[in-house]
Amino acid sequence: MLLLREECVMKDMLRRLETLRNDAAECAVIAGRAETREKRELFSQLSRHLSMLADQVDKAISAAAPSDTFLGRKNYEPFPTHEE
Repeated sequence: MLLLREECVMKDMLRRLETLRNDAAECAVIAGRAETREKRELFSQLSRHLSMLADQVDKAISAAAPSDTFLGRKNYEPFPTHEE
């Protein structure tokens, strides 16, 4: 049950990350098309802020993701034999 909950949380974080990246891209496009300097600056700032938030969510996802190592060894790597 706990694993299922963690999986749902991870999927939700990934959806939110995608939304943040899309919103940042849209703000950048709007900034490029804005007719006034104030609107360009506003949407550029929004784009940068959303990108920064997306980077932070991405780091949180990376930190929460299960590691493929245990004590510095990859989990799927066989132990060395005496012949190697």
